[in-house]
Amino acid sequence: MYFNTPWINTVASIYARMVFLFGNFQGLLIFFMRLAWGHQFFLSGLNRFAHIDSVIESFKETHFPLPFLSSYGSAIVEIAGGLALIFGFASHLFAFLLTIGMFIAYVSNYPGVFSYFRFLKDPSLLVMQPPFPFFITSLIVTIFGPGKLSLDAWIKHLLQKNNKLD
Repeated sequence: MYFNTPWINTVASIYARMVFLFGNFQGLLIFFMRLAWGHQFFLSGLNRFAHIDSVIESFKETHFPLPFLSSYGSAIVEIAGGLALIFGFASHLFAFLLTIGMFIAYVSNYPGVFSYFRFLKDPSLLVMQPPFPFFITSLIVTIFGPGKLSLDAWIKHLLQKNNKLD
């Protein structure tokens, strides 16, 4: 048969090894992204609290609704979300909230990127903006989860282990 040749089997074997090898690095990559950007979210939230008056003023200048509540809310979400990313705890929930926050930051601070969907023609408009690494990290954790090196994975493992004993 054509598909059962030594050459095809060799290529399939090499490909299977590559999938196995790089699949093991997926959790490690997400872990490092969570640590790096979770720490940055945490520091950003602390900085917002330290300079809350100027944050409220900047929210007022951009005509943000409820600038007082929005300023405190964004600071709290960044601190709690940053810690959640660092430890990988309740990651989907906090990463989703952070993703929404970063999308709002994009739309409110860089409206030209989104006008007429310019970022589709020139993706560098989106990628070169300061919120991008925050946005992409929170989006990845929202969609793929925190990975194997997280409290979420540990809790899931314990729950599955206890359910097997019952």
